Amino acid sequence: MSNYNYSINDVKIKNVSITNHKGNGGVIDMNQIINISIYEDISKPTLYATIGVVDALDLLTKIPIIGEENVEFTIETPGIASPSTFKFKVYQVSDVAAFENNKGLAYTLHCVSEEHLRNTLILRSHMSGLINEMVENILTTSLLTKKKFYQEKTVGLELLNLPQLKPLAAIDFLRQRAVGDDHRASPFVFFENQYGFNFSTIKGLFERGLKEVVPIGREFFFKQNPMVSPERQRESFRSILNYQLVYNVETYRKLQQGAYKIRTQMFDLAT
Repeated sequence: MSNYNYSINDVKIKNVSITNHKGNGGVIDMNQIINISIYEDISKPTLYATIGVVDALDLLTKIPIIGEENVEFTIETPGIASPSTFKFKVYQVSDVAAFENNKGLAYTLHCVSEEHLRNTLILRSHMSGLINEMVENILTTSLLTKKKFYQEKTVGLELLNLPQLKPLAAIDFLRQRAVGDDHRASPFVFFENQYGFNFSTIKGLFERGLKEVVPIGREFFFKQNPMVSPERQRESFRSILNYQLVYNVETYRKLQQGAYKIRTQMFDLAT
């Protein structure tokens, strides 16, 4: 094993490409990418991303970038066995600024999963069966997704006349009615991550997540400072075993309603 800590270089961006519906565009030089931010949230149904670009090739007008262009990139992340490929659609270009020498532009591409842009039709239908099967049906027939769908089985047959809702709103309506077969006391969530779409209880997510983390043979060492008092050593020599934090503008309201629980456990080796 190695005593090598994680660093910023451990996450590697393999390639980035952008094309429009006509196929114009292609792979972007990595020197033109300032940053990539990907947002996953268990309270949001789809993924979001922002890409900072330094554009010396005038891609804005040559492709052109006007919205709904395809953006694809592959990232290698430590702890995950295989690279992750993300596919997005551009829905906004912001922060456009010209260089002082007028030889290029800097701007930010705002991207979202393509399923989010398909969330336009109003559902008017009767549905029956298990709720997890109804959710899968909406994903494949209304949102036309081909991504993997990780689902937890629900209990109780339902016969529903869905109100006039868009597909993602209909899934959220079903989510609130769902009761898990294995974890009946845990609430359901529906969201997208790098593996695909997920319809699961929160407890089920923790149980499944432990199996997907791949050990990579690294150790982390604590070095005591002999100049520090024993009291200070006991305060600093601690390891966080479990910490969960949901950051959202409505987190406080959800906590009051009991939607999420925040619990911190600490293990003090000194005592």
